[in-house]
Amino acid sequence: MFNWIKRFNFGGGFRGSLNKNGLGFSWGIPGIRIGISPSGYKWIYITIPGTGIGFYKRFSKINRSRKFKSVKEKEISWKELK
Repeated sequence: MFNWIKRFNFGGGFRGSLNKNGLGFSWGIPGIRIGISPSGYKWIYITIPGTGIGFYKRFSKINRSRKFKSVKEKEISWKELK
């Protein structure tokens, strides 16, 4: 199987990554990084810098297809307006 990834460093601790699943984003400082994966999962990575020791936790998937419920306007007849 063939995989690819392209990473972007935008500065200020903000990074992006593009792979076959889509676009992901993360933000962090040395030792802690939080992000959203291309597949929609929120995650956090906590590490001891320079040691290779770290903890990774993946949280629930973000439902990107969720739509806001529109508020239905009440139909008013002309008789009610008079």
